[in-house]
Amino acid sequence: MHIISYRNLILWMGELILLTNLFYCLNCMRVFKSEDKCDYCNSENIELLKKDAPVNVMGSKLKGRLLRVNDNTVSLIIITENKDKVIKEYDASKLRKIL
Repeated sequence: MHIISYRNLILWMGELILLTNLFYCLNCMRVFKSEDKCDYCNSENIELLKKDAPVNVMGSKLKGRLLRVNDNTVSLIIITENKDKVIKEYDASKLRKIL
């Protein structure tokens, strides 16, 4: 049986969500879940990806800010050309950190 701290749980629209941490590599800027080393370039130069951090969706020109992290999906706030804020979900492996 696992004991979960109340700081890692959040109630979102009636649904209980477990918050997990994501990290990014300072060399290749890729986002991943492992806290030991980068999954892509094996660098140990990593940082915690914080809420409201700017990220880029690889393979597109979309940029957004991190809203929340579920198991392996990430919700981003994306501002459209009409200045509308849209929340979209992406896989964490498709993101890169923007400086």
